[in-house]
Amino acid sequence: MGQDPILKQLRHIIDLLNRILELLDEINRPKSRYVFWRLFFPYGEFSGQKNAAKQASLLMLDVQIRMDDMEETLHKRTHPLATSIRELNYLDLKELGIQLVELPTRAQYMGDQIEEYGKKIKSLIKELEQPGKT
Repeated sequence: MGQDPILKQLRHIIDLLNRILELLDEINRPKSRYVFWRLFFPYGEFSGQKNAAKQASLLMLDVQIRMDDMEETLHKRTHPLATSIRELNYLDLKELGIQLVELPTRAQYMGDQIEEYGKKIKSLIKELEQPGKT
């Protein structure tokens, strides 16, 4: 029962990471219906990428804050998962978000990092869902 809030938070973080991946994909693959529009208004595509980058950056900041808060809270309570969360909290999502907003084309390099981060969190979720885990 003690893991329920932790599992809930980790699952929410996975949802946020999935949304970030969708936005990164949107930046990397502009919608084809805008091809004709790009001929007359080339800034429109960049503007769309910039908007998606800002949204992704805000989500990255949200994930970073949630992970930092979880790590700090579990550490203060000397919870057995504190070390696992600290190990998971290796990626500086705040800095990645800043870099993405500065240059949205960096999205092509960030997707793999976000996916790997999500896989590690999913692995911890599976471990916690096993009966008898503390």
